[in-house]
Amino acid sequence: MTDSGSLEDAGGDIDACQFVFAPGWAMEPAFFAPLIARLGIADPRFSDRSYFADSVEHDAVAVTDSEWPGSDWIGIGHSLGFLRLASGDLKNCKALISLNGFTDFCADGGTSRRIIERMHRKLRRSPEEVVRDFRQRCGPVVFTTPDSFNLERLSQDLLRLADDRIDTGEKLAAIAGIPVLALASADDPVVPLSLCETQFKNIRGCPGGRHHQGTKFGYWCSHQIQSFLSKKVSG
Repeated sequence: MTDSGSLEDAGGDIDACQFVFAPGWAMEPAFFAPLIARLGIADPRFSDRSYFADSVEHDAVAVTDSEWPGSDWIGIGHSLGFLRLASGDLKNCKALISLNGFTDFCADGGTSRRIIERMHRKLRRSPEEVVRDFRQRCGPVVFTTPDSFNLERLSQDLLRLADDRIDTGEKLAAIAGIPVLALASADDPVVPLSLCETQFKNIRGCPGGRHHQGTKFGYWCSHQIQSFLSKKVSG
């Protein structure tokens, strides 16, 4: 294990695992680029909803629900991306990592459902404005303006923020046996640290990063992930 935050020398069971990254709402796989580089992951996969085009090709390979890794895998999800991973097929999942994520976005202390509904109504009329305003709220990270919008997927997943949760039943039972690490930001305006503290047992708080922790505090995040996986996954 090195001090760089890279997983290259971790060895053990981690070497045999496929890494699957899931972007949050109105985000793209490029969001993870700084963190992937720091972790030294050479062959990442993405569970991507392609919010900004009907068909988006990535440098790395995308996976769909019907083409999920058949071998051991580790999931890293940002915001809604974590909820999507944790709510999906967890067969062969060795660990889940949440970046500014949650299990219930509209729980007490979270975002009001009325805000989601207002964004949803406006999305059809002014998708560029809704996405821009949301990204600006997330934090001062520069993203290129999308050329096109997949309104159906943006709309569906915006409602998932209000409706989906992991609280009882099969979903909770499925995730109970999997090591989970939650990385949260003390200044996150979208998913407050206090909300994360009520929804995760194993949580690490970062003093900054807002809702873009993985890009702004990649060094800190990579060290937390490296330490967690070396203890929970590495043989």
